[in-house]
Amino acid sequence: MSVNNDQSTAEIMMKRARQAHTGWKMSTLATRLRYVKKLRERLLKDIDEWVEAIHEATFRHKVDILTGDVLATIDALSYYEKNAEAMLAPKKRSTPLTFWGNHSYIQYDSLGVVLLFAPWNYPLQLSILPLISAFITGNTIILKMSERLPKIAEKVATLLSELGLPEGVIQVTWGDKGIGEQLIEQGPNKIFFTGSEGVGKEILKRAAPLLIPCDLELSGKDPMIVLADANIERAARAAVWGSFMNSGQVCVSIERVYVHESILATFVEKVKTYTEEMEEFMGGMTTIEGFNEALRQVRQALDQGAKLVCGTLDQLYPHWSPVVLTNANHTMTIMKSETFAPVMPIMTFSTVEEAIRLANDSKYGLNASIFTRNIKAAEDIVFALETGNCFINDVVRNISNMHLPFGGSKKSGFGRYHGPEGLYTFCNVKAIMSGKGSRNREMNWYPYKKDTISILSTYMKWFHR
Repeated sequence: MSVNNDQSTAEIMMKRARQAHTGWKMSTLATRLRYVKKLRERLLKDIDEWVEAIHEATFRHKVDILTGDVLATIDALSYYEKNAEAMLAPKKRSTPLTFWGNHSYIQYDSLGVVLLFAPWNYPLQLSILPLISAFITGNTIILKMSERLPKIAEKVATLLSELGLPEGVIQVTWGDKGIGEQLIEQGPNKIFFTGSEGVGKEILKRAAPLLIPCDLELSGKDPMIVLADANIERAARAAVWGSFMNSGQVCVSIERVYVHESILATFVEKVKTYTEEMEEFMGGMTTIEGFNEALRQVRQALDQGAKLVCGTLDQLYPHWSPVVLTNANHTMTIMKSETFAPVMPIMTFSTVEEAIRLANDSKYGLNASIFTRNIKAAEDIVFALETGNCFINDVVRNISNMHLPFGGSKKSGFGRYHGPEGLYTFCNVKAIMSGKGSRNREMNWYPYKKDTISILSTYMKWFHR
């Protein structure tokens, strides 16, 4: 465990990780999965303790912590316990006739040292999920947690240290950005970052000269499209939960709602009712910076003509009364920049084509939701949306389906984790061909013969006829 930011600390951590990888990469998958099971059982035993600790550090509602942080992590551990062996088994591939006598397969090897950056909004889930994916595939890991939550970072470090792993297999630090910068300069074999677009760009700048591959899970401005034939009751409840759960501090929260103009009045009325009903279930916002930025965006939208349906400008940190706005448009920052707060701006559309254009009018492309009774129409919209993930007739919860990959498009980042892809992103996917070597030479080896061209040409014409 480390909280120091100096270069010597980064050098020591990287040296330990590289030394540990030499032996750890030779460990069996069964050995690694025993540690995963041990971790899962420990979290199950201490569920209440984790919920209380994260609530105290972040002000979030305990139900949001239990479902989004603790249980989501346990589910993911269980998923990989059951499925990792089949996912990481060598995969046979076809061999062309031109390589007659050989066989082809893919092998999944470790990369080396993986540097992970975890954010503060889901400090358990967003540290453990990528960590365990890198761990299962035989890598050693340096986990840089957010300096905003030092008590949670220390608790995660203690949890991992009590697994009894060989020294250097997993190391945790939670200093400020200085230690992160120093660790990048040590040249890890892979970087996985979850956080804001701005910090993601800085990581890429530092990684690029060293050609360090990076996966970036970045910001979102996720749209929800409500067609005229939608189940309005369900859509309104979904919008309220998707916008306000975890106090809106979710990269896939609903941050833009586009409603067909013919159902606007009914939809807004129901949203107002359900928002007022759920306010007692709101937790607080974690950072004062995020609180002030959200308040700034709301004030600016109101100055530009938005209408306040629910909420107030008289907010007192960390508590935030959920805000619903109508008459929003794309000249407003609140419809363009990530808000990361319990705010729901609503805008109307008249045609499906307009709804798609508005949803795609964003530099982000992380998640999207579509509400309609016409599934074929929804599937056509999905095809047109510029997003990494989509949920038809539901919101947010699709990211907890561990059988599907998760990741963004556009400035929401690149790379995928969860599912089999969550393991492969931390692997050297090695392509292998193997033959018995019984022939002394191949036809296209030196020395070339006079009839080599005619034989090869005849074969190609026959094979590709």
